[in-house]
Amino acid sequence: MKKTLRLLHEKISIGKARVLDKFSQVKLAADILNLNAKKDSNSSLSDNNIYNTVCYMASKHEKVFKNFRRNKIYRGIVEAVSKKQGNEYLKLINDTKLFKRDDFKEFQKNDLYGNPLKFSFEIDGENFDFAPTTLRYAKNLCDIISFFDVTEINSIAEIGVGYGGLCRLISSKLQLGGGTR
Repeated sequence: MKKTLRLLHEKISIGKARVLDKFSQVKLAADILNLNAKKDSNSSLSDNNIYNTVCYMASKHEKVFKNFRRNKIYRGIVEAVSKKQGNEYLKLINDTKLFKRDDFKEFQKNDLYGNPLKFSFEIDGENFDFAPTTLRYAKNLCDIISFFDVTEINSIAEIGVGYGGLCRLISSKLQLGGGTR
């Protein structure tokens, strides 16, 4: 229990500020230990106590939510795209010529949430600040548009452990479910 509390404190504190009082930390640790006891084994990188705790804390505490995309644990699972990889995604996207300046402006809205690490990327002679992960989502959207007849798609199921960034990009560009966005 002490080890779990120490890990929780290290991973979910914001600087020197405590998000939870001692009682809440103990209760959260107990809840996590109970959840973990029910699992046979971890099935993915995100299937662990620490990642689940970070997500839980971001959903319950505004201070954590404001910076969740900067959290070391969260970055290791979801925000793991480097600037170099972001440039590679951008080159592949630009080769298709599917997206215009206004599309990229819309995609930037993804990075209003969780205070991600952003880098400057040049698009048609203009600099845009993006989290590289957002460019990965834009590449995923590009693939959907390129490989499928999007007029025939009514819904898309996104399966994963992120915050819904891909879903937000898809719904900004495609009309799904009878025209709703």
